[in-house]
Amino acid sequence: MKKKKKEVNRIISNLYEDKINGVLSQDTFIILLSKYEKEKKNYDKNLRKAKIKTEKASTDISIEQMSIIMDELLKFDTITEENKSIVFKLIDKIIINDRNISIKYKFKIA
Repeated sequence: MKKKKKEVNRIISNLYEDKINGVLSQDTFIILLSKYEKEKKNYDKNLRKAKIKTEKASTDISIEQMSIIMDELLKFDTITEENKSIVFKLIDKIIINDRNISIKYKFKIA
């Protein structure tokens, strides 16, 4: 879908160039531009839906999984020192961008 959106962006860019170079009339340009912009909006909408669906699937956990997570967390209720294995059990990934650091836990924080 991203490739199709990229292709539509390229077509729109070419439409502008053809209009500027006199290859397309104003009316034809408007009709084609409208068509491809609708197509682009449709791809954007579908990409957003796919992203939301993917995010939702990654955050949905079963009662059994939640029970396992709670059992694991209860083991750590009296942590007195840092431990590498504890970090690996609680943190899914650490994302470092420019000046931001994000920590994604293996469980959802409200």
